[in-house]
Amino acid sequence: MPAKEISIDKRFQSYRYLKTGLGIRETSRLLSISRCGVKYNQERIEETNLLKNRKYADRCTLQSESAKIIDELLQSNPAINKKKIQQNLKECGHMLTVRQISYRIKLLGYCWKKAKKCQVIREENRLLRCDFHQCTVRLGKKTVFCYVKEGKEIPAVGQLAHGKSVHVWGGISWNGATDILIWDGTHRMKSGFYVANMLPKIIEAGEKLFDGDYQLIQDSSSVHVSAESRDAFDEANILLFPLPPQSPDFNPIEFIWRDMKNFIK
Repeated sequence: MPAKEISIDKRFQSYRYLKTGLGIRETSRLLSISRCGVKYNQERIEETNLLKNRKYADRCTLQSESAKIIDELLQSNPAINKKKIQQNLKECGHMLTVRQISYRIKLLGYCWKKAKKCQVIREENRLLRCDFHQCTVRLGKKTVFCYVKEGKEIPAVGQLAHGKSVHVWGGISWNGATDILIWDGTHRMKSGFYVANMLPKIIEAGEKLFDGDYQLIQDSSSVHVSAESRDAFDEANILLFPLPPQSPDFNPIEFIWRDMKNFIK
C-alpha cells in the first residue's frame, strides 16, 4: 500500500509501534503497510510533526530554488550530466535523487539532444584547409550530447579532431600496415627519440610495402617538423606529404587511434 493511501489511524499506529521498539518489518506486517511506507511515515512525522503528507504542488515548481539552480547549471554547461547536477545541488543544501532531477529538467523544458560538432581552427588556417584538395575517409565518430531548451538552437561543441597523445606508434597504407611500437608511458617524446626509434621503422615499412617509393603523412607535431627530424628524413630520402596546420582529420590514421582509445576506455 503506497504511503499516500495510508490512513491517519495507521500512520499514528505505525509511528507508535516504532517508538515502542518494534521493527519496520513487524510494523509493516501488522498494519499491512509496505516497509517503504512505514519508513517514509516515520521520517515525515519526525520532520514536520504532522501525520499528513506534504502537498504535491509544493514539492516542485519552476519558482523553487532547486529548479533555478538546475536551470543556471544547464545554461552555463549544456553538456553537464545529472550526477554533476546532483553534486552541485548537494553543495547548495538540496538533497535530490537523479529521478527528481530528471523531472525538474523536463519541467524546465530541456531535452537531451545530439550536439553539433565543429573544429577549433584559427582563422589563418581555415584558408589553408580550403586550398588542400584531398579527401579523408572517416572510420568512426564520437557523438556529443547536451541539454537544449525547447525552441533553442542546438549548440556547436568546439574540439579538435584528435584527443590526447598516446605512446603508441604505427602506420597504415594501401599495401598494408606497419608494425606497432609501444614504449613506456613515462617517456617524453623528443626529436632525438623519434629519429632513433621511429625512423628505422618507417624506413623498414617503406621498403617492405612500397620498395622505397612512398610519401609519409604525419601531423604537425613538433617532433615531426623539427630541424633534427627533417634532416633525418632528407638523409633517408623520405618524401614528406605536408598537411595544413590544425588539420589532423586529413590524416586517416588519426581516426583509427581515436577509435582504439574509445574502445580501450
